[in-house]
Amino acid sequence: MAKEKIKEEEKIDEYEELTLEDRVANIEKKVNWTFGLTIVITIISVLILIFVLAGDTEKAANKSNENGNSAEVTEEYDVSAFKEIKAQDIKKESKGKNILIYVGRSSCGYCIQYVPVLKEIQEKYNKYTTYYIDIAKILDFSGTGGVLDKEADEIMQKLDKDFMESNWGATPLTLVVKDSKIVDSVVGYVPAESLEKLVKDNGFVK
Repeated sequence: MAKEKIKEEEKIDEYEELTLEDRVANIEKKVNWTFGLTIVITIISVLILIFVLAGDTEKAANKSNENGNSAEVTEEYDVSAFKEIKAQDIKKESKGKNILIYVGRSSCGYCIQYVPVLKEIQEKYNKYTTYYIDIAKILDFSGTGGVLDKEADEIMQKLDKDFMESNWGATPLTLVVKDSKIVDSVVGYVPAESLEKLVKDNGFVK
């Protein structure tokens, strides 16, 4: 007991030997450490929140595509200058004449880049109509795959069995169709000069 009492008295003496400045410095160190820890925790919390929100946004986008809303006109993917048709309408529209059909979808990056090119050439000549088929209404691009509209899928593949066997599903796809048969085509994104050549070669403009 005597030894313990001596030790306690030594501790008190050591504490009393600390100056006021030393005590203030110790308090400041503790405050700074606590403040720094609070900042680190806050930053981590913000980063976690950002990741969670980003994940929710991606899920919402995927859900939108699954519900077939990918054809909605957005600021990035504006197809309002074209005439949207169903595959079932191709027979009537292409009877005895060439028609230009653009097959695309709003979730395709190259399609987003290609739409302005299609609009540019159409507006330049203003003598023909660009027909639009939203492939996302026919095929499932949500990740599960499969066919959403079996009748439309069959019609599109019958336009040219050999061509469609290797290209159906690829976007963007530009088709020149006459009497329900593909007579010319462009697969993928092409610059304005190439699209203009396709249009001229198939008699849409002179």
